[in-house]
Amino acid sequence: KMNENYNFLASWFYETRKKIQNGTINIDNFSQNIEEILYKLLSYDLRALVDDQNFSQINQNKEKNRVNVGGVFIGGDEKFIVQSMAINSLEKIDALHKEFIELADAGSEIIRIACISESDASKMRLLKERLHGTKYDAIPIAMCGQYNVAPIIKNTDILDHISKLRINPGNITLHAKNDDNFIETIKYLLLYNSKLTNRPKICVRIGVNWGSLDAKLKTIVMDMNNKLPETRSSSHVERIALVLSAISSGLYAEMLGLNKDLIIVSCKTSTVIDGYITSKLMNILCDYPIHLGITEAGQGDDGVVLTACGIAPLLLQGIGSTLRVSITPKMNESRTKEVYVCKQILQSVGIRQFKPKTTSCPGCGRTDSSFFRELAEKVDIFIKENLENWCAQYQNEDIRGLKVAVMGCLVNGPGESKHSDIGISLPGYRESHSAVVYLDGEKHCVLKAENEINITEEFFKIIEKYVKDRYFLAIKV
Repeated sequence: KMNENYNFLASWFYETRKKIQNGTINIDNFSQNIEEILYKLLSYDLRALVDDQNFSQINQNKEKNRVNVGGVFIGGDEKFIVQSMAINSLEKIDALHKEFIELADAGSEIIRIACISESDASKMRLLKERLHGTKYDAIPIAMCGQYNVAPIIKNTDILDHISKLRINPGNITLHAKNDDNFIETIKYLLLYNSKLTNRPKICVRIGVNWGSLDAKLKTIVMDMNNKLPETRSSSHVERIALVLSAISSGLYAEMLGLNKDLIIVSCKTSTVIDGYITSKLMNILCDYPIHLGITEAGQGDDGVVLTACGIAPLLLQGIGSTLRVSITPKMNESRTKEVYVCKQILQSVGIRQFKPKTTSCPGCGRTDSSFFRELAEKVDIFIKENLENWCAQYQNEDIRGLKVAVMGCLVNGPGESKHSDIGISLPGYRESHSAVVYLDGEKHCVLKAENEINITEEFFKIIEKYVKDRYFLAIKV
């Protein structure tokens, strides 16, 4: 019986799509179809459900749809995409223009901009005019719409200047009677896309956030929960409402005519466990590419740690196609930090390589001086300053995967250095004054440690030569 229920849950989305395509499901009976899966989900412990391999592996071979976002592809077998959101509004066009360039230079591959009114929307053209003729004009812009999205896109030219439209079902209520904001938004987008001939069609991210969860859908789930012999907790109800809000909105958009290859979904919460359960459940149930993120993660180290803890377990299970880090910048702190954190998370779990990694020990009573810490910092700076030039000069992006180790004593120094492409093991407390350098796991040379400046300069020369020999000469051969 459990296997039958698992099969029902895992196939519900795909069976619903078939029924939409053959006309069995339409606007009049769409809600009844949602109720079928609600009863099933309410009967399970969701954490146990998503971690049950018998369930989670049912659809594991189904590839996510591939969505073209203004020339940047999300989903399918495409690379994982880094996103960000501008903090400046369209009213502050000078500041927004400057910030846009900073985010792009930091590595953001799609930039989202809030648009709350028709007045805002009319200024998107001004931003695109400033970007025209520069490399930044190729960065896709996502419009973040929340409330009156339909009149904004119908009464302005904003669709001419964006590649993606973010819709929040909680603020464009799909399940309310006589509320056609969602329907009108999708219908007008379909009309606009039908006229496009010289650029990709505008896609949609249906982004559900538990801070603005669709109250009407939540009420439907709560009412159904109250009829059960054993009711579930409010958090259980919210998790189901989050996932179904995203998936049902995607299916409804398909029912209106939007191609499945133009839909991305997300479920964002500000806690690790809720984000884990909702994103993983959504990943199992549907084939829309999933945009990951911990919403309202907070400021400073707290926000970074919360985001990393929430996202890494999903990434390690192959979940997600794109990520935005939602940390609050401190006063006078650049918004680009969210881009660097995003890249660091992706690199730390081995999904993408953005820069060489410098491994270094934390230091302890066995390390005789602060030199190894100074050297680790200098090596990091040296590589950062030369990286882009190396990649361009040697025409090899694999340099970003370079691994360097700077270790402070003999306890772990040689072993860690052997695990790196380039490693140096400095002398620790009461150890002989010599620094052993390793290349590709083999002992390369010994640098005399009496003169710290010479060691630094010699090690930099070794790094330079290694990069040239491995990444340039290899290509020539």
